[in-house]
Amino acid sequence: MHSNARVVGCSWIATGLALWCLVMGRAAAGQVQLEYAPFTYSRVAALPDERRLVVGSALATLGPTIGERATLHPTPLPGGSGSDVARAVALDRSGNIWIAGDTDSDDFMLVNPIVSQKVPYRTAGFVLELDPTGQKLLFATYLGGQQRSTSSLRGYATSATAIATDASGNVYVGGSTNESDFPTTPNAFLSGKGGTDAFTNSYVYTYFVKISTAGKLVYSTQLATGASACIGGSRCVNHLSTFASVSDLAVDSGGIVTVAGVMGGDYNTNGGYITRIAADGSKPIFSGAISGNRWVNSVTMAQDSGGNVNVFGVYSTLVANDPGIQPAFLPGATGLFAAKWNSSWIYSTDLGLAPDAHAAGVALDSAGNAYLAGTSSSAQFPTLAGVPALGADFVLRLDAAGAKALQLFRFPTGVVTGPPVFEADGRLMIPGAHGALLHLPPGYAFDAPAIVAFGNSASYELNTGIYKGSLISIFGFGLGGAVQIGGLPAQMLYSGTNQINVQVPFAIAAFSTTALQVGSLSLQVPAAQSLGIFTSDGTHAAALNQDGAVNTAANPAASGSIVTVFGTGATWPSYGAMVLDESEDQFTVSDTAGTPLQILYQGASPGLIYGVFQMNLKLPAVFSGPFTLHSRDLVGNAVQVYVR
Repeated sequence: MHSNARVVGCSWIATGLALWCLVMGRAAAGQVQLEYAPFTYSRVAALPDERRLVVGSALATLGPTIGERATLHPTPLPGGSGSDVARAVALDRSGNIWIAGDTDSDDFMLVNPIVSQKVPYRTAGFVLELDPTGQKLLFATYLGGQQRSTSSLRGYATSATAIATDASGNVYVGGSTNESDFPTTPNAFLSGKGGTDAFTNSYVYTYFVKISTAGKLVYSTQLATGASACIGGSRCVNHLSTFASVSDLAVDSGGIVTVAGVMGGDYNTNGGYITRIAADGSKPIFSGAISGNRWVNSVTMAQDSGGNVNVFGVYSTLVANDPGIQPAFLPGATGLFAAKWNSSWIYSTDLGLAPDAHAAGVALDSAGNAYLAGTSSSAQFPTLAGVPALGADFVLRLDAAGAKALQLFRFPTGVVTGPPVFEADGRLMIPGAHGALLHLPPGYAFDAPAIVAFGNSASYELNTGIYKGSLISIFGFGLGGAVQIGGLPAQMLYSGTNQINVQVPFAIAAFSTTALQVGSLSLQVPAAQSLGIFTSDGTHAAALNQDGAVNTAANPAASGSIVTVFGTGATWPSYGAMVLDESEDQFTVSDTAGTPLQILYQGASPGLIYGVFQMNLKLPAVFSGPFTLHSRDLVGNAVQVYVR
């Protein structure tokens, strides 16, 4: 079943259902590194021999030095002709790669499957195993039932969302299903649960399976579902649906598995849970709610060798509904929480309310310290003296009581997009927007210059925007010195230790990647066009009303009048041209209702640096902001203007 083949110095990248090789050089001690792959991904894992595995939606090969692009060598993973979505990845003791997800492909390639078929067009879970080279498929199976749907209103589906391996090479997979004939083994804790009914209700249960090193099913059981809180007899016949999900799982040396996720039901408050399952899969040995009087939106967790479970997630406040109206509570403002559990709660910490709250994941270092990664603009979020405040994204390590920050990084939004992972040398890998992968060395104290991201200066969309004449912002620590892009000097517009704004040279060559040099720092970055409209506060456009006055809350524009906005990222027909080429950019602007805004002028803006474009827009009589600029397949940032 397993291959012991090794590929030294090469990392196979699994994105969607395909696999490519990533080769990376080593960093100088204490050096922050940033590299880019020309694809988007959501999961990264540390492989043997200093390799990395990434799961996402597209593929490429990098190496042998960080930032150096190599020849592309596609190695498609076996999937099918439908939609195949990889959701979790793990490595076994032999370095083989295990991937779990879901598929609606009826022709998914199978090898020694546990479940060899699925209902046509239905979404089923899948589990597959590849050798360490990523070249050979060793095992692949569906996970799901065979029952035909009796209702056209609610269908059946199974998804696999979490995977882990133990020291013996066994594989554990968790997910959710509403198929009552989901295959279970004798001695299962639950079986035959789930389904749909004639009243459009659906009953989704979590499940858990263990697969041996030989690819055989050791055990399979359903676990739990949430509950409906509908009250009212016949009024509730179509408000009885329940659900439960598995977000993460971990297995200890004794084969005891810990599962975390969210469960709920119609008219009920969503709650987070932790469940521990006996080594034979026959029963939960503990199951409890994640503490706190709140609506839990998402949960992620990591377990250390001592059985301590570090929990990190997003919650919503509970807002009481009108008396007599169901549900009794509605979700309100969002925030982040962190907690630690081992048979009982060690601490539970509210990290503050924030509209952008996002829990990307939690990772443990070799000592078992938990590092949380995500996004929060909350004023209540922990702070630490001397940490540059680059933005809302963060990596945070709390003290043993969960009360204060021991280590903290703040980044622009888009640096943290997926769960972090520790490498063998102690560096923390952080997936970012547009294929970025940031490596933070242990003990880094902002004492060495580093680039952590760049992006469009108007929209602040990260890791894109290097395009002729465009304005970009470079973010990092201890920045300074001249900037070159593609070997050409870039005009400096602003220079600070944590942010530098420049204009991309108009003469830059049209390649998919280019060199970015800031002082002594140099790296290869993706070169791609990105549209952005400048804002005054991140939401409202830096706009002028028809009379030339600044558009503000105290001085809004009239409906049907003309407003002027400014942006960057357009394609200029030639250097010095004053009007943009409509056939080239094909700009359109529309508000959230789909109502178009008439473009009266698009071109250079007198008094501003050449390359910034001005756009005069006629507001519709009924304006439903915000509005968005489109150009062919490009989409700019959504911006608002004040309108009376």
